[in-house]
Amino acid sequence: MTRSHALRRHLTGDFLVEDSRRMGRPPLKMKTVSVMVRLSEDMPGRIDAQVGEQKRSDFIRRAVEKELRRLEKEKSNRK
Repeated sequence: MTRSHALRRHLTGDFLVEDSRRMGRPPLKMKTVSVMVRLSEDMPGRIDAQVGEQKRSDFIRRAVEKELRRLEKEKSNRK
């Protein structure tokens, strides 16, 4: 039994029952790494006002991807 299964186990009467529902956020459909990024004090609030607190990470991922594509295209046009 995995640790996550063990955490979802609970006692009901005399029987142990496993809860098969997933806990937490759904997994991303890509391999990821955790990176700490420092933002100005007001930036998280500004992002949240636009997309909501639960969508902050997704917004930052999409913004970084968009900017990287722009820079890569710009760089390839200079060659």
